Amino acid sequence: MFDHQKPEQFFDTDDYKPNYDIYRNDTHVCVVLELPGVAKEDVKFSLKSHVDLIVNGVIRALYPIEMEVEKLRYYGDFERVVRLPEPTEAQLISLHFQHGLVYVTYPIQVGENVKQI
Repeated sequence: MFDHQKPEQFFDTDDYKPNYDIYRNDTHVCVVLELPGVAKEDVKFSLKSHVDLIVNGVIRALYPIEMEVEKLRYYGDFERVVRLPEPTEAQLISLHFQHGLVYVTYPIQVGENVKQI
């Protein structure tokens, strides 16, 4: 199985997913995503089923490939789905870009939306 490639290459995929942390207090949830070198225009956020934050975009190379001597950073398309700890609505989410981090913040909705049958 490993005759054609080294073991570390077998598991190496070019599938990049930004790292993130999730914080919460009594009133808000904050997701902090690492997106160093990504311009606001190159990343999109969407919300699916009130709890899945979908982040996708592109990390653009800084220099042409012909100039590469060594390349360790990832360049190309990425997507990350973050399962939110509390449901929300898209219009309640605020985004703040700072120093290669994106802060995705939204208020926790008080009271459950439960319907009697």
